[in-house]
Amino acid sequence: DARLSGPLASRIKRALRLVVPEGTYTYTSALVALNIAFYLAMLMRAHGGPSLDAFSKGISLPVLIRFGGIVPEALAQGQIWRLVTPVFLHGGLLHVLFNCLWLVSLGPLIEHHYGRGRFIVLYVASGVAGFALSAAGHWGSPVVSVGSSGSIFGLMAAAVVAGYVRRIPGSDELRGGNLVKWIVLACVLSFLPRVDYFAHLGGGVAGALLTFFYAPRTQVRRLPDRLWLLLEVLTVGVVIAAFAFAWAAGPRL
Repeated sequence: DARLSGPLASRIKRALRLVVPEGTYTYTSALVALNIAFYLAMLMRAHGGPSLDAFSKGISLPVLIRFGGIVPEALAQGQIWRLVTPVFLHGGLLHVLFNCLWLVSLGPLIEHHYGRGRFIVLYVASGVAGFALSAAGHWGSPVVSVGSSGSIFGLMAAAVVAGYVRRIPGSDELRGGNLVKWIVLACVLSFLPRVDYFAHLGGGVAGALLTFFYAPRTQVRRLPDRLWLLLEVLTVGVVIAAFAFAWAAGPRL
C-alpha cells in the first residue's frame, strides 16, 4: 500500500491493522484461513467433528443455510447479508481445497500488484456480484449456493484485464502459461454438474469491470489511496457485519 498522511488516515489505518495486521500477502493468507476455519466449523456442526466419514459426506444443506449459504427466497425476506457470507463457505473438502489452491496461486499476484486494500475490495465485490447473479438465475428454485469461486473468477478476470488487455506497466507477472492453464481449467470446471456457473460469470464480470478503475500500487496518488483505504475498511466491516447477522438469524431462512 502507498504511504498515507494526515491524522484521520493514520487513525483509520491503525484501527484497521488491529483486525488485519501488516504482513506479506496478508489478505490472501487470512482468506485461506477463514475458508478452512468456516469449513471445519460447519463440519463440527454437521457431524460433531472432522473424521473420514464426515469429510466424505460433506456439509448438509441445513448447516449451509445456518452459516449463511445463499437461498434466493431469503433475499426477498430481507436477508441481504447472504450475498456476503457464502463467499467464505464451502460444501465439501474438495470444494474448499480447490478454491484455496486457486486463491494461493492467484491471490499473491493480485495483492502484490494492486495492494491489500484493492485486493480485498476486488475479492469481496466479485463474490457478492457472483451470488447476486446466482440468486437471479436460480430464483424460484430451492438452490443453496456457497463458495469463493465467484471471487476467484474475479481475480482471474483482474489478471487478464491488467496483463493482457490494459498491459499495465509491471504486469508481466500477471501473464504466463501457468495463469492461462488455471483459467482454462476453471472455465472447464464451470460446466460440471452442481457447479454454480452464474456465480462464476458474475464474479468474472465484476472483477474485470473493477480492474478498469484500478491502478498499480506504484502509480497510486494520495487522494485515491485514502479513498481505497476507506473502501477497505468498509469491506472488512461489511464482512464482519454479515456474519453477525447470520449468527443472530439462527436457523431460520
